[in-house]
Amino acid sequence: MKKTVATLALASLHYLGHAMIIDNFTVPYSKTLTSGTFVDYQTDASLLSGERDVETEILSNSGGGAAHLAIGGGQISLRNDAGVGSMVRLEYDGVGDEINNTGPGRSLIHAFNPNNPFPLGSSRVVVHVDRLVGAPMEVAVHLYRDGVRTFQYGRNPSPGENFTINFNIFPANLRECDSMQVYFYLPLPLQEIVVSKVEIVPEGNSALFLLTGGIVLGYRKHLRSKRQ
Repeated sequence: MKKTVATLALASLHYLGHAMIIDNFTVPYSKTLTSGTFVDYQTDASLLSGERDVETEILSNSGGGAAHLAIGGGQISLRNDAGVGSMVRLEYDGVGDEINNTGPGRSLIHAFNPNNPFPLGSSRVVVHVDRLVGAPMEVAVHLYRDGVRTFQYGRNPSPGENFTINFNIFPANLRECDSMQVYFYLPLPLQEIVVSKVEIVPEGNSALFLLTGGIVLGYRKHLRSKRQ
């Protein structure tokens, strides 16, 4: 037991202070929608889970316009034409789960990922926004386990440029999940969001104190047992 605690703590220390990129949007994808939903996927080693699943949905369209989604060159952008409301869900889960679930009229299936890619001690997901036009809008992070949503965290950012959206998440919630969804909800016409990176960040100094304290405590117990 002592060895297990110390081993896990030391493994967590490796990540402390080092953000890990979930997606930096270098894997390209592009789709324009006028109605319905559309699912696609891209696999690449640069993605933390190995795969990015994409679901785009038209929420409303009163003017015959479109929602324009583009990924690549280090950015994702979603832009509504006049009369259009839309949303996009980016899911990071099991590789190959959407291979037979692509095209119009589909929805993400939240497949089980046997290898949770989120490191022990992670407590924050950060979305780096380059530009946000229009309000109200929602950016959210959803966690899944065995295909069922277990936790959701939402933010309603104000329009602007070059800022970050932080989602503070209990580390236990991340350890329990096997897939993560990042969600952009743009219900109004002429809204736009451009994001350059999504990353996961370990706990800060408090976690470092607790982890190192656990190691010291285990070491002291070991010394006492040797003296006895």
